[in-house]
Amino acid sequence: MLVGVEDWLDFIKSGLKEKIIQDTKDMLILNEADLQCSISRHLRYFHTKEYADTSWHVHNEFRQRRKGSKETTYPDVQIFRKNQLMISMELKHYFGRPFSREKLIEDLEKLSTRGRQSPTVKSVLFFTCDLPLNEQTQAIENLTESAADLFAPMQSFPEIVCINSYQEEGLDYKWQNKYRTSIEEWSQYGG
Repeated sequence: MLVGVEDWLDFIKSGLKEKIIQDTKDMLILNEADLQCSISRHLRYFHTKEYADTSWHVHNEFRQRRKGSKETTYPDVQIFRKNQLMISMELKHYFGRPFSREKLIEDLEKLSTRGRQSPTVKSVLFFTCDLPLNEQTQAIENLTESAADLFAPMQSFPEIVCINSYQEEGLDYKWQNKYRTSIEEWSQYGG
């Protein structure tokens, strides 16, 4: 069976979110690079194992590239079908770290730039956080307003996916303490 763009978006909003929560509980994600690798891995399994559709390719980009004198920034994860970009994803990881709406808005700007270049490309902003529910609600409202302004000319709005440790079962205070200890230990080795 062939997978379509809507299948990808449905998986990102539900199945991928659950897999990232489990990876987080298992302490497989300690920083944004871990999040990016984990998401890429699950996306690759999604289209090859679930659908056996080899026309899709998942790429993750860790750096900026220079073309001549111009610096080009690529989204964190890009999903292609037969060499055509279909979905761009920006990721932010804020578990155990200060939350920054400004950085998320910068990522929305990156996604909107990519969207203006290719109007058919779907965009996803995927982030983790440790916020009380009222602050998360306010943050998502602010992001939605920013997205409406940035994406209005394209009439294609990004999906915003949030994993909040304060809301997810198993990411309680015991997990948070274990997570902070893991981060401190990891940081001693230059992480």
